[in-house]
Amino acid sequence: MTPEQQARQQIDAKLVAAGWIVQDYKAFTLVPKTLIFTKDNFHADDIVCICHKMFDKCNDFCKKNICHIGFVRIVAKKPQPGGSELEEITWKRASSLSDDEILSTFDQLG
Repeated sequence: MTPEQQARQQIDAKLVAAGWIVQDYKAFTLVPKTLIFTKDNFHADDIVCICHKMFDKCNDFCKKNICHIGFVRIVAKKPQPGGSELEEITWKRASSLSDDEILSTFDQLG
Protein backbone atom coordinates (compact mmCIF):
# COMPACT_ATOMS: atom_id res chain seq x y z
CA MET A 1 0.00 0.00 0.00
CA THR A 2 1.36 3.41 -0.95
CA PRO A 3 1.86 6.18 1.64
CA GLU A 4 -0.98 8.09 -0.06
CA GLN A 5 -3.35 5.12 0.29
CA GLN A 6 -2.40 4.74 3.96
CA ALA A 7 -3.02 8.44 4.58
CA ARG A 8 -6.38 8.19 2.78
CA GLN A 9 -7.43 5.32 5.05
CA GLN A 10 -6.44 7.28 8.17
CA ILE A 11 -8.29 10.38 6.98
CA ASP A 12 -11.38 8.33 6.09
CA ALA A 13 -11.34 6.66 9.53
CA LYS A 14 -11.21 10.07 11.24
CA LEU A 15 -14.05 11.38 9.09
CA VAL A 16 -16.20 8.33 9.94
CA ALA A 17 -15.39 8.75 13.65
CA ALA A 18 -16.56 12.38 13.37
CA GLY A 19 -19.90 11.26 11.93
CA TRP A 20 -19.23 11.77 8.23
CA ILE A 21 -20.30 9.29 5.57
CA VAL A 22 -17.37 8.37 3.34
CA GLN A 23 -18.31 7.26 -0.17
CA ASP A 24 -16.30 6.01 -3.12
CA TYR A 25 -16.33 8.85 -5.65
CA LYS A 26 -16.55 6.34 -8.52
CA ALA A 27 -19.89 5.05 -7.22
CA PHE A 28 -21.26 8.50 -6.38
CA THR A 29 -23.28 10.54 -8.86
CA LEU A 30 -24.17 14.21 -8.63
CA VAL A 31 -26.79 14.09 -11.38
CA PRO A 32 -30.16 15.29 -10.02
CA LYS A 33 -33.52 14.14 -11.31
CA THR A 34 -34.39 16.43 -14.16
CA LEU A 35 -37.57 16.74 -16.18
CA ILE A 36 -37.17 17.36 -19.90
CA PHE A 37 -40.29 18.25 -21.85
CA THR A 38 -40.33 17.29 -25.52
CA LYS A 39 -42.59 18.17 -28.41
CA ASP A 40 -43.61 14.58 -29.21
CA ASN A 41 -42.96 10.90 -28.54
CA PHE A 42 -40.25 10.57 -31.21
CA HIS A 43 -38.39 13.57 -29.85
CA ALA A 44 -38.58 12.00 -26.35
CA ASP A 45 -36.99 8.80 -27.72
CA ASP A 46 -34.13 10.86 -29.16
CA ILE A 47 -33.57 12.71 -25.87
CA VAL A 48 -33.53 9.45 -23.86
CA CYS A 49 -31.00 7.95 -26.29
CA ILE A 50 -28.78 11.04 -26.05
CA CYS A 51 -28.90 10.95 -22.22
CA HIS A 52 -27.91 7.27 -22.18
CA LYS A 53 -24.93 7.95 -24.45
CA MET A 54 -23.90 11.20 -22.77
CA PHE A 55 -23.89 9.83 -19.22
CA ASP A 56 -22.96 6.24 -20.19
CA LYS A 57 -25.72 4.85 -17.98
CA CYS A 58 -28.22 2.01 -18.33
CA ASN A 59 -31.92 2.31 -19.14
CA ASP A 60 -32.93 2.88 -15.50
CA PHE A 61 -30.99 6.16 -15.54
CA CYS A 62 -33.28 7.95 -17.98
CA LYS A 63 -36.83 7.11 -19.02
CA LYS A 64 -39.63 8.93 -20.73
CA ASN A 65 -43.07 9.67 -19.36
CA ILE A 66 -45.65 10.41 -22.01
CA CYS A 67 -48.12 13.22 -21.37
CA HIS A 68 -50.72 13.84 -24.05
CA ILE A 69 -52.15 17.31 -24.28
CA GLY A 70 -54.13 17.77 -21.09
CA PHE A 71 -53.75 14.13 -19.98
CA VAL A 72 -51.32 12.31 -17.68
CA ARG A 73 -50.33 8.65 -18.00
CA ILE A 74 -50.85 6.75 -14.71
CA VAL A 75 -49.19 3.36 -14.28
CA ALA A 76 -50.43 1.05 -11.51
CA LYS A 77 -48.93 -2.36 -10.81
CA LYS A 78 -51.59 -4.99 -10.12
CA PRO A 79 -50.57 -8.27 -8.40
CA GLN A 80 -51.45 -11.38 -10.35
CA PRO A 81 -51.87 -14.99 -9.24
CA GLY A 82 -48.48 -16.65 -8.98
CA GLY A 83 -46.75 -13.53 -7.65
CA SER A 84 -46.29 -11.69 -10.96
CA GLU A 85 -47.38 -8.10 -11.58
CA LEU A 86 -49.29 -6.57 -14.44
CA GLU A 87 -48.98 -2.87 -15.31
CA GLU A 88 -52.33 -1.17 -15.74
CA ILE A 89 -52.12 2.07 -17.69
CA THR A 90 -54.83 4.72 -17.47
CA TRP A 91 -55.03 8.29 -18.72
CA LYS A 92 -56.44 11.04 -16.51
CA ARG A 93 -57.23 14.62 -17.36
CA ALA A 94 -54.41 16.73 -15.89
CA SER A 95 -56.84 19.41 -14.76
CA SER A 96 -58.50 16.89 -12.40
CA LEU A 97 -55.19 16.11 -10.63
CA SER A 98 -53.22 18.08 -8.05
CA ASP A 99 -49.66 19.20 -8.78
CA ASP A 100 -48.36 16.46 -6.47
CA GLU A 101 -50.37 13.78 -8.30
CA ILE A 102 -48.97 14.95 -11.64
CA LEU A 103 -45.41 15.00 -10.32
CA SER A 104 -45.86 11.55 -8.79
CA THR A 105 -46.29 10.14 -12.31
CA PHE A 106 -42.66 11.09 -12.88
CA ASP A 107 -41.69 9.15 -9.73
CA GLN A 108 -43.05 6.04 -11.44
CA LEU A 109 -40.04 6.20 -13.71
CA GLY A 110 -37.85 5.00 -10.91
